[in-house]
Amino acid sequence: MKSTPTTFAAAILATAVGFGHARAEGPPGTCDCAVTAVAAAPVAVAPTAPPLPRWGLGLHVASVAVQERTMDEPAEFGGGGLQLRYRVRPRWQLELALAHVTSPPEAATDGVERHLDTAMLSVLYHPRPHARWDWYVIAGLGARADGDPDLDDEAREASQAPTAQLGLGVERRLWGALRKVGISAQATAVAVGQPAEMDAARAAEVDEDVKVDGGFAIGATYYF
Repeated sequence: MKSTPTTFAAAILATAVGFGHARAEGPPGTCDCAVTAVAAAPVAVAPTAPPLPRWGLGLHVASVAVQERTMDEPAEFGGGGLQLRYRVRPRWQLELALAHVTSPPEAATDGVERHLDTAMLSVLYHPRPHARWDWYVIAGLGARADGDPDLDDEAREASQAPTAQLGLGVERRLWGALRKVGISAQATAVAVGQPAEMDAARAAEVDEDVKVDGGFAIGATYYF
């Protein structure tokens, strides 16, 4: 059969259309599903930790081994107090702690029960504040005075001595309806200076300006 110009032109047009369609579809064996397969996977976003309460108010019981300057063995004092905490940052807290401790009569050489009042302003550092077991370092400055209720204000002021503490603690937050309550335990070493108005006779018996006591406390704090 003899080809005509019209037949030849139609053949060229059909070839061009087929080649263009093949290029649009891609090489043989490919399909649109390949494009779908390379779609970006969704990025997982880690959940943010809930904000920590700012304030905390609680009570504690304390045991203090007081190293008397004129005695070889420490005297055991026991008592309790309250603490107020404020969270400046997730890892940083301020604490004001007030306590009153007493010694049993048998611990004193004269058989008289002794009383001590303490006040301490401390900084707490929490390396992992959101952890279930919240470990922290505590350091602070404060004062200690004779807490005998029979003393007058002048004698109580004369007995005041500067103090500084450093220690470690751990707190466990409860769960359920008590999730805002934390139970803590801490151990501290407390350096105690001489009273500002120590009398000359007692000062002559003292061979050191600073003594170190040991303290242990268990507390419960309500956070809000």
